[in-house]
Amino acid sequence: MSESHNLSVFVISSDEKDENSVRINSNENGNGETQIKKIEKLNENEEIISVKKRFLIGALLGFGYFCIGSSYSLIAPFYPKEAESKGVTPTQYGFVFAVYELLCFLFCPIIPHLTPKFFILIGLFIAGYTYALFGLLRWSPPGNMFVALSFIIRSITAIGGAAFSTGGYTSVAVYFPSHMAQMIGTVEMSLGFGMIAGPAIGGVLYQVGGFNLPFFVMGTVTTLAIIPLYFLLPEKRNTTQSQKEGVIRLLSNFPIMLNLTINIVCCVLFGFNEATLEHHIRSFTNLTSSQTGAIFLACGLFYATSTQVWGNVADKMRNPQILCLIGFILSIVSFSLTGPIYGIPLKPNIWLIVAAQIMFGVAMGGQIVGSFAAGLREVATSIGPAFGGIMIDHIGYRKACIPIVGIQVVL
Repeated sequence: MSESHNLSVFVISSDEKDENSVRINSNENGNGETQIKKIEKLNENEEIISVKKRFLIGALLGFGYFCIGSSYSLIAPFYPKEAESKGVTPTQYGFVFAVYELLCFLFCPIIPHLTPKFFILIGLFIAGYTYALFGLLRWSPPGNMFVALSFIIRSITAIGGAAFSTGGYTSVAVYFPSHMAQMIGTVEMSLGFGMIAGPAIGGVLYQVGGFNLPFFVMGTVTTLAIIPLYFLLPEKRNTTQSQKEGVIRLLSNFPIMLNLTINIVCCVLFGFNEATLEHHIRSFTNLTSSQTGAIFLACGLFYATSTQVWGNVADKMRNPQILCLIGFILSIVSFSLTGPIYGIPLKPNIWLIVAAQIMFGVAMGGQIVGSFAAGLREVATSIGPAFGGIMIDHIGYRKACIPIVGIQVVL
């Protein structure tokens, strides 16, 4: 192309006076007019945001996802003990664990995607407020009243989490289309760290101030991002809907469905572990809540770090599903040792459980790499606690490990 056709385009950032100003130099008016139309069309879909503002929004969204992630796992080290002290069975509190992810799964597709800013703000408010409200259950009457209030409050917290998650992911696509991969990585990492750190945070705060302190502290912290996000997030933008035909075509593909099935099983195991491990540990030893939380933290840390290793290995393999096979073998060994499962001549031992939990984290990392599906993760994680609570209530932890191992052997 000759120099007479060259076009210089300068977009002035929002830090300058005119946020949407565009200067165009061209020797041919026709080309200039065409380019102006293209730029105007681009600006309809992407708000011009300065680097500093984009960084602040990303950091605050990450902070929000961290808080939402911790809201699921915070109760793992101490809630089962508190629930049992109020006459609640493992079956009942297993459903309290399960309802959070189940409602996230149900409400995320229902919540509109047209106003991400609104749903980010209202989601954080609802989640933070009900988060703190859960701490008042310390003074709840025992029995069915405690179960009902736990179920209702946690359900509302889940709706708030679903609203924030929907608004957050939509805002990434709408506000940052040129940086989607980077932003998705940031929010996923933040959500993961929240789920990892939640049990440790909950255990320490519970030990310091009792049942209500973890919820009061994290409920307050969750709402801190609302005001800055209100001023930083641009106004709403419309989003386009994906084509149903593409989804149907994907779901009819056997390898994809196999990967999704593996994902479901992994998340069932995660949910089972969250809802039942504290009860099992308490059955043979007397650990503090912070020590129990540290065991959950070890599992989560090894899961988070191992996914990086598994990912690098998968990039160099022609068939990454071999990693799933390795992960299944490791998780079979892990649950066999955590019980220990009947038939193994070992007694429950805390160091054996720590080693098994580390192995479980590594195993889950191998299985989930390359086969992650967010929606199915939610519904599967809701199955695990409900299933675990019923099994613990009726046959105990050691026998409950048998069907868990059997599912993995079949796959």
